[in-house]
Amino acid sequence: MQGPTEEKRAKAAYNWLQLSPLLTVPTLFFIAASGFGYTAVEAICPTCSLEIAEALTAVTAVLGSALWHLFLLQYANYKGSEFVRKHGRQALGYAGVRTTVALIGAFFAAIGGTEVFSCLTVIVLIVLWATQSRIGLKQIKMELGLEETPPTSVDQKEETMYTPEQAREILRQILEDLQSGDDVTALLAIEKLAVFDRIDDDIFEKAILKELEIRAGEDDNADIRMDARIALDRLRGAGPLHQRDRHRHANSAARRPIAKRDCRADSSEPAKRGRNRNPASHRFHENAAVQQRSDPQSAGKTQFARQRAPEARVEALAALDTTANRTVADRSSATG
Repeated sequence: MQGPTEEKRAKAAYNWLQLSPLLTVPTLFFIAASGFGYTAVEAICPTCSLEIAEALTAVTAVLGSALWHLFLLQYANYKGSEFVRKHGRQALGYAGVRTTVALIGAFFAAIGGTEVFSCLTVIVLIVLWATQSRIGLKQIKMELGLEETPPTSVDQKEETMYTPEQAREILRQILEDLQSGDDVTALLAIEKLAVFDRIDDDIFEKAILKELEIRAGEDDNADIRMDARIALDRLRGAGPLHQRDRHRHANSAARRPIAKRDCRADSSEPAKRGRNRNPASHRFHENAAVQQRSDPQSAGKTQFARQRAPEARVEALAALDTTANRTVADRSSATG
């Protein structure tokens, strides 16, 4: 995140560019009125034509007035911030465009051009003056997150298409920028990743995701951490390696419910068989419960019978385990 001082310095370059005509225009007319070109032509080439003297005067006036733009060098060479240097150089480039247009217009006007050409040059300079500073200031706001970009609908979004070679070159540059120590370069690299819905190259995918994980977890810049997390969440699972893992997990997850249903079915079968094995016993308990609710006196007898049931069962088994009963059982099995 750029500090307030860096933001002010970057904006100062464009503010100076916007106010510079207050100095360059008077200087231009002052040098042109001094007749420097005529004096120089008379001293160097007395036989030269008047058009050459006028052209030399115009070019000298434009170049002399453009010296005011050297004031922007303090921003273009600022050592404290890459952010300030970037916008200082851009403002200096804007000033160079203005100077070039003015030179061309002044030269052709001096050698016999029409007034229409001079008026056209003035109009172009006014348009450049009105738009260049605004563009630069808007870029600063967008880079600092002070101005949100308008949302783009899915239908209006145009996907940039790259050849495999172009994509690898862009990914290589993004990886180098992520590994750099400059915050602005890293933020711009993360922004460039937005044009990729997925990374098809396994090598670049692993390397870029690793750098994003490092940036998201260890970077001192809060903006870089946040943007890296967003990019990491978006790209994670989109590459071919992660898609294979996701399909494998999906298949295993689809098999788990079937296995659970089979286990529940297997475990429920013995219970069903146990309930169906002795329906008479089940009806006996139901009748006993109804009788207990209808006759409180019989409830005590039923409870006593339940307590006596284990002892009665033991006595019945002992009675069945007699010699006579075993003889009858053997004869029955032999007859069957």
